[in-house]
Order: sequence, then C-alpha cells, then structure tokens
Amino acid sequence: MPDGDGNTALRVNGLNNDGRGLHELELELIAITGALDLSGAGTDDIVLDITSLTAGDVPGDVPNFGESDEQWIILTTTTGVTGFDAADWSVLVSNFDSTPAAGGTWSVSQIGDDVVLSYTAIPEPTVATLLLAGASLGFLTLRRKRQS
Repeated sequence: MPDGDGNTALRVNGLNNDGRGLHELELELIAITGALDLSGAGTDDIVLDITSLTAGDVPGDVPNFGESDEQWIILTTTTGVTGFDAADWSVLVSNFDSTPAAGGTWSVSQIGDDVVLSYTAIPEPTVATLLLAGASLGFLTLRRKRQS
C-alpha cells in the first residue's frame, strides 16, 4: 500500500461509535501466516491515517471518544514480528473528530505476535485531586499572611 512518496500507508477507515457508546475500529485485520520482519522500515515510514465515522458510516463526529484508554489489534502473525520500532510508525488524526475533543495520545506498539493501535486518554482530575489542590492553595495563602 505505498503512497505517492513511496511510504507504506495503511488506511484505517472508520473509528466509530456503534450507537451503544462503544468504539470499534472498522478495518480488516491484517493476518500474516508466518513471521513479519519490519527491520527495513525507517522513521515515520508506516502511516496510519485514522478517519472518524458516525454511526451511519460517514465521516464525522464520534461522540464521547477519549474518555478511556482503548486498544485495537491491527496486525497479527502466527510466528512473530521482528524489527518493530514504534518510531517507524506515525498516526495521522487530522480526519478524526470527536465531541468532546479527544486530547489523548495515539501510539502503535508490539504485543507478542500482534501490532496494536492504542489510544491513551488524558485522565480528568478527580474530586480528591481538586480538593487537595484547593487545600494546598489555601494553606499557602494562610502561610503567606502569617509571614507578613
């Protein structure tokens, strides 16, 4: 699947909301019988271009995406992957829309005989964290008043 620049491009057509609040990745799993050697790839040579799809399978907003970590197997082998380097992969999300905006990070990793696309959500501050921050600020303000 080379693009015009000779890079390998895997088009991930459709991360969508299935109507139940679950997110599924619509692509055919690449299943390789035997081993896969990726040692010839260079930095950013393998590109995953992610497009968000609505429940009607048209490009558009994916509601409530980004609230939790997610993983999808995109490639599997029967006897292993060699030469995997995450730096050889880039994830394009310019065609991905979600409400609220997904502020997490995308990555590609090797787990056993699989290559996995992951989304890591940015955790929202918990009530306890916010209370601790407020108490710390109040303590610092009180301390400054006593010192003056």
